[in-house]
Order: sequence, then C-alpha cells, then structure tokens
Amino acid sequence: MLLQSLSIQAGQHQAYDRSRLSTKGQIAYHKVKKASCFSIGPTGYAGQPSDAERAVNLLMNEQDAVESLKSLLREASAEGQLYALYGLYFKDRVVFKQAVDQLEKQECVPEQSSGIESVMRKAFNQPQVATSSGCIILYEYKCVVIRRIQIGFYAVPLGGSPTPPQGETHRQ
Repeated sequence: MLLQSLSIQAGQHQAYDRSRLSTKGQIAYHKVKKASCFSIGPTGYAGQPSDAERAVNLLMNEQDAVESLKSLLREASAEGQLYALYGLYFKDRVVFKQAVDQLEKQECVPEQSSGIESVMRKAFNQPQVATSSGCIILYEYKCVVIRRIQIGFYAVPLGGSPTPPQGETHRQ
C-alpha cells in the first residue's frame, strides 16, 4: 500500500511555488487561474483588454514565465489554460507545441478517426469554454480555440503589433 502511494505521488507534478513570482505576478497568476472567459483584444463596451489578458501579459514578463504558464496548464480553469497556452505561444514554442499536442490528445476529435459514431460522440462531448469578442460572449469548443492559438490568430500582444513565429523557441 505504501509503495502504491509513493508511485502515485512520484507521478504527480509538484505544486508550483508562486513565491518565485513578483507580488504583481502572484496576483496575475491567480487571475489567470480563475479566468472564466477567454478574450484577447478589445472587450466589452469600453473596448478594453480583459483582466485575465492583462494578467497573462504581465506573467509573460516575469522571470519565471514559462514555469508559471506550464503550471497554469495543470491548475487553471479551462479558460485559464487557454491563457497559459497563449502565453507559451510567445515565450517558448517547444513547450507550446508539447502542450498543444497533449491538450489535443485529451480533448479533441482526432483528424483521422474511424467510425462516424465515435467521431460524433466525441465531437458532442468536447469541453466548451466561454469566449468573448467585443461585446459578444460565446461558448465554443475548447479545441477550436486551441487551434486558433496554434495558428497565431491571437498573436497580437497587448499594445503591440502582430508577432510572427520566430523559430521553435522564442525567449526573452
């Protein structure tokens, strides 16, 4: 029994130490972790970026950005995971690609699936996330948003211009 619990613990990820972040970074981490709507760009009547978007942009400037974003992939809400993925798109393309591959395996319909019944069952059971564009709130399949992040649809960092992919790894 003890051996079983040790092997289970060995396979688990150790909790991320948020004290490695600045005070503002810790607050940003919490905001991304609890995000309830994924939105990049102008949102709401005022056309301002969401709190979670501002938070992930702040996290991207932290010294421990990649590790904090990887941790959010494990700990955050579904929408928070999308923000973490968005951050990794800019910070580390290798980790980003690994995360996309893992999320797609877990939650998306494979492109080459056999049997229409299994494809339909999986398609209708895919997780949905809340997204926002301007003043409109939608519920979309998480996989659709993951693929948008993957192709660079949201690749305009807050206050910046479009960021084309710059090789496999993009670290500051």
